[in-house]
Amino acid sequence: MFRDGSIMASQVGQSVEFPFTGSMVGLYYEIRQNAGIVSCEIDGKVVSEVDTSWGPTYKFNRQNCTMIATGLAPGDHVLRITVTDKRHELSAGSEFHLGYLMAAG
Repeated sequence: MFRDGSIMASQVGQSVEFPFTGSMVGLYYEIRQNAGIVSCEIDGKVVSEVDTSWGPTYKFNRQNCTMIATGLAPGDHVLRITVTDKRHELSAGSEFHLGYLMAAG
């Protein structure tokens, strides 16, 4: 668990933006029963949707790391993460718990 260091959103449409410098970016987040799917945009273009729910595989909360974009032009970018109305059929909600943002390159 991230305890005091995570960012949580649960309402559809809620979003957060992070400026970063690099050519790749990823998320370190928590997989939860009541989590949903978030949309990830870089510089205004959707590059990925990430399902942060248990799905059929896991039956406990755990942390996960997902690279959402590689091969970006080196330099400054803006990542926007938005809670969507999509979720796995086994999910009980739309929460998203972000622990860390990883940027490199």
